[in-house]
Amino acid sequence: MRKKSAPASSNSLAFYVDQKRNSTPLDSALLLTYLSTLKTLSQALTSDPPRKAIHHNVSILSLSEQSASARIRGTGEMADLIRAFNWSDTPLGSIERWSETLISTVNLLLSFPFSFAIYFGEQQVLLYNDTFRPFLDTKHPAALGQPGADVWPEAWSILGPQIDAAFRQGQSFSTRKILLPIMVGDHLEDRWWTYGFHPIYEDDQIIGVANPGHEDTAEVLATRALRASEQKLSQVLNASNEAIVSVDRNWVMTYFNPTAMRLYSSDRNILGMTVWDAFPDAFAEGSPIREHYLRAMHDRISGSFDTYYPAPLNVWIHIEVYPTPDDGIVVFSRNITHEKQAQAALLQNEKLAAVGRLASSIAHEINNPLEAITNLIYLSRRSQNLTEVHEMLDTAEQELRRVSVIANQTLRFHKQSSRPREITCTELFSSVLSLYQGRLKNYSIAVQPRNRADKPVTVYEGDVRQVLNNLVGNAIDAMPSGGRLLVRNSQCHHCKTRAPGIALTIADTGTGIPEHQITRIFEPFFTTKGHGGTGLGLWISSEILSRHNGSIRIRSSQSPSHHGTVVRVFLPYENQPPPAPVAPSQTSTTAHPDTYSAATLPDTDLTPASLPATPPAPTPTLLATLAR
Repeated sequence: MRKKSAPASSNSLAFYVDQKRNSTPLDSALLLTYLSTLKTLSQALTSDPPRKAIHHNVSILSLSEQSASARIRGTGEMADLIRAFNWSDTPLGSIERWSETLISTVNLLLSFPFSFAIYFGEQQVLLYNDTFRPFLDTKHPAALGQPGADVWPEAWSILGPQIDAAFRQGQSFSTRKILLPIMVGDHLEDRWWTYGFHPIYEDDQIIGVANPGHEDTAEVLATRALRASEQKLSQVLNASNEAIVSVDRNWVMTYFNPTAMRLYSSDRNILGMTVWDAFPDAFAEGSPIREHYLRAMHDRISGSFDTYYPAPLNVWIHIEVYPTPDDGIVVFSRNITHEKQAQAALLQNEKLAAVGRLASSIAHEINNPLEAITNLIYLSRRSQNLTEVHEMLDTAEQELRRVSVIANQTLRFHKQSSRPREITCTELFSSVLSLYQGRLKNYSIAVQPRNRADKPVTVYEGDVRQVLNNLVGNAIDAMPSGGRLLVRNSQCHHCKTRAPGIALTIADTGTGIPEHQITRIFEPFFTTKGHGGTGLGLWISSEILSRHNGSIRIRSSQSPSHHGTVVRVFLPYENQPPPAPVAPSQTSTTAHPDTYSAATLPDTDLTPASLPATPPAPTPTLLATLAR
């Protein structure tokens, strides 16, 4: 162990920092300026004659001949405190008696831009700069000139051995983000520090310890909070039934939660692959997955959709894709194959129910003319007047033609073609209304048609007839005591896409729909008819229109003076609807407040408020009226 000398005046200075033991890049950087400056000062002091060299090389006067105020350089609170402090009562003695090494080290301490402290002499007396001062908190300014053991009693069991190792054995020490509890006021606080202890030499004797460092408490606590948040988020993601996948800006999949691993990667490792390489079939040209992913990645627009995921998954999936702040995307998805199968079963049941209702209507429509024909034949057999017999046979022939029309319309009603075809609004409405002529007459419902769109639309005829049949049937059910049924069409443009098309309007003067129910009428199994309805008609109608790139809008009023319901359906002119999927998507069954704007038919023309409560006399020949 090297022998220490008292802090007496000396004509030579040697200061170095042992960087071979436990030094870190941070500590070396902090002491680089320190080492360079003291090396220059040491060379000046050891030159011959020393005072002349100092004067020419470092431009200062003899340190031993200067006053305290002149020897301590620098500005700031700590420089003033050190100059004004009564050092005579400390083991260091007055500033005038300080060695050149101590003066140089203190001046360097005060000019150092980073947190810096020094412990001098056997008592390890503490001096520090302005940047180090906040670390002392309430210990400042009493800590200045005090032994380190008195300044840090709560942490001296840790700091004392480290400083002794540097002061007595010449060992350098450094550590990063170590916990050192510090007394703040009357309570102990956990603080984290990065610091080092390095010996200060004068000639070959160690006279002090340099202590660069900084506090890491805020960073440590922030890191802990972040890790705790990440752990909670990880727990949520791991427990989620949603498959969650993160994709970076280069389309590389960077994260899979356990559900996503089971859904997408159960038999292969695709983490780290691009989505294009992992699922080439799913991202083929025209795929909705490709469309929504590209929109989210490049246009930063989120999307939600149902799609069939091809090989190797072969499942129906509901997908939600969102842009992320790092220019990537995150994808939430879940397997809805079972839901699609259940919806397909519901669709089949509704079709069977619709067939039953249709069969009942057809039987009623055919029964009336058949009864008339039977009566006419009976009367003609008993009549002796040949002219009267011919008239009755002519009437019977007309009734047979009516039966033939009903039969032909029935054959066409649910006949589904493999491809969409062009059809006019008049054809669509006439085929539907012909099936309800008997009910319209019996209920004293007057049909008021208006045809303003002659251009045909391209649709699956059977599907659209099913929609109109459901809407007309609902309107008739709403008017058991009679009323008016307005059936109209007009040219229009879709309010969002501006695509040209037609608006088909079915309005009634019925009882109307309660306001609290209007938002639920497109939900499956929700019905306003009690036990008489299945609650599937409007749900399926909405899905059919969605597949045709169309939409539906419903308004209703229960005002005592003006009541009724207006339903408007939009169909684009140019349309290539896809084949019907396994089952309708519930996500599309929403009533749209403004899905299109009529070009020739203003909103006020068919509002519930414009429909009087008392209906006019019913029209006798419905098909003839529609044909006009």
